[in-house]
Amino acid sequence: MAAESQDYNETDHVRWLGTATRYLTAAKVLVDTQDYASSRMVHLPALHLTAHGIELLLKANLIGAGWTVDDVRKRFGHFLLPLWRAQENEKLRIETRCAARLVHEEAAASARWACEFSGDPGLLLEEAIERLAPLHSSETYFALRYPGDPQLVGPRVPFLAFAFWRVAELGRDQPRLMLPD
Repeated sequence: MAAESQDYNETDHVRWLGTATRYLTAAKVLVDTQDYASSRMVHLPALHLTAHGIELLLKANLIGAGWTVDDVRKRFGHFLLPLWRAQENEKLRIETRCAARLVHEEAAASARWACEFSGDPGLLLEEAIERLAPLHSSETYFALRYPGDPQLVGPRVPFLAFAFWRVAELGRDQPRLMLPD
């Protein structure tokens, strides 16, 4: 049994989960800095880290569900909405909605993030992903990576970073939890 568990920890699924967790942790750390709170200088990098972490997390789940890395790359590229909506990511979506509610409740009790987290957490999550998706793709010439249209506005970072970070941590600790039955 130990050898099977050790072998599983060496899979693409687990490696991608670990990398997703790293990016989302970095976004969370950056959002928690005084620089994030006092200036807009690091908002774009924090959003980029968040988007990339979300992409990796969604792809990791598909890889865990049996997709090959190449098939995931070819089918989805950097397009977050199709990744988010993939049937195999249903349990991950459910966990993310639960995490969003928890993050929302914690923020309501915190003066620091209260304005960032107002509204229904489920709707906020869906709206944030829909706003983030084009910024992370060729649709906007990768606006999170390169200088682009200054009129483009992304979603608020803390809500997404903290909600997806919780899910990534859960996935890292229990890799099979969010896989389809």
